[in-house]
Amino acid sequence: MVERITFPDGSRFGDQISWMADRGVAHVIGTDSGMPNAVFDEFRTSLELYEDLGFDRARIIETATTGAARRLGLGASTGAVREDLDADLLVVDGNPLDDLDVLHRPSHVIVRGRSYSQADLAPAGAATGPVA
Repeated sequence: MVERITFPDGSRFGDQISWMADRGVAHVIGTDSGMPNAVFDEFRTSLELYEDLGFDRARIIETATTGAARRLGLGASTGAVREDLDADLLVVDGNPLDDLDVLHRPSHVIVRGRSYSQADLAPAGAATGPVA
């Protein structure tokens, strides 16, 4: 897609995101899931795009979690790990503030209080390597 879109000299894909953020435009990190060739399991690439654009990791994680919940009107019920809030958890080995790449390899996902391991996360009959 990037190869098909033209940009003014000195500009690159995603620069509009930085431009809007610099001017205080609220945004939510997401994908175009539901569109042809866009899938839900590539959300991590959206996080990486923000890092490539110069956003610091703490801001990326806040935008994708607490910020997203707040902007979608769900901040009173989810978006943070806090008593009385609904929270699904992605458990990783490492600190995403040091390296967003750890988000590519969850050791567990906890949904509605139930823990799922890598083996549980793999589709039936598929290899149980890291979740993409």
